[in-house]
Amino acid sequence: MVARLQQFLALAWLVAVLASATALMWFGATTWAWAALVLLLVGQALFLAAGFLVLAAVQENTPTPPPSVAQLVRAWWGETLWAPRVFSWQQPFRSNAQTDSVPVQSTTQRGVVFVHGFFCNRGIWNPWMARLRAAGSPFIAVNLEPVFGSIGEYLPVI
Repeated sequence: MVARLQQFLALAWLVAVLASATALMWFGATTWAWAALVLLLVGQALFLAAGFLVLAAVQENTPTPPPSVAQLVRAWWGETLWAPRVFSWQQPFRSNAQTDSVPVQSTTQRGVVFVHGFFCNRGIWNPWMARLRAAGSPFIAVNLEPVFGSIGEYLPVI
């Protein structure tokens, strides 16, 4: 279910980018068309930057030391690079790329149950599932649905 919602959002974003640029170019506003493309492409980075600025501003009275500016910038940059890959490709379109693996002959006695976070699905675990499969370790990745359900509704799935 969340994969379908993410597919819709990713495709809607793509259509918005292409439609706005095409419309602006059609009306001869080439500079504005390029500006719209850049804004739509870096909009997520700007949105994330605002979140990191808020994080830096509310770091008072916490038991942990506040992150340095360099740490915040590195975290923002990492999130800027990975969020589109995860939320616009891996989860929407590759959520079933790795199937669960419960081999009869396992090299380990214990397996792994992957449980994702809010607005995610099993696709978030693809790299880890591939590694565990290569190692012969058993694993299962769940999808917590309904998407906006309460945590109590997820107990039977887990």
